[in-house]
Amino acid sequence: MARPRAVSVSIEGKPDDDRGRITNIGYVTPGFFDTFGVVIAEGRALNDRDRSGTPRVTVVNEAFAHFYFPKESVVGRRLLFGKDVVEIVGVNRDVQQGGAGFFLDGMPKGPTTSGPTMYVPAAQADAGLFAWFSPTWTVRAASVGEA
Repeated sequence: MARPRAVSVSIEGKPDDDRGRITNIGYVTPGFFDTFGVVIAEGRALNDRDRSGTPRVTVVNEAFAHFYFPKESVVGRRLLFGKDVVEIVGVNRDVQQGGAGFFLDGMPKGPTTSGPTMYVPAAQADAGLFAWFSPTWTVRAASVGEA
């Protein structure tokens, strides 16, 4: 996954509020959630069918759902991200990660956090997104010492 960056996002059918809707965003490849043991709590993970030319999708974490869709199901909801419409297809359990430097009321502060995050398929990240921030690839080996 690329190091998350903070972006502004709108929710289709909901007016933006005074605090805005800010989220971390990172792009990932198929198998990311399984490889790192990140549990999908609702809906589905991203997969190899989520590629260029197909409808844009995202998986959001529980913190995203909590802050922006309290007491609502988020799967199937649509986000407006720049000029693109992105459908939420899954919700993953929160994981600690380096934050992008923003904090919302009720969000724990520290060098790592589980703030609102959306994961987009790397295959759907157009040149503009890749130019916006360079990828940092994270690899998980089967075990230490194996080649």
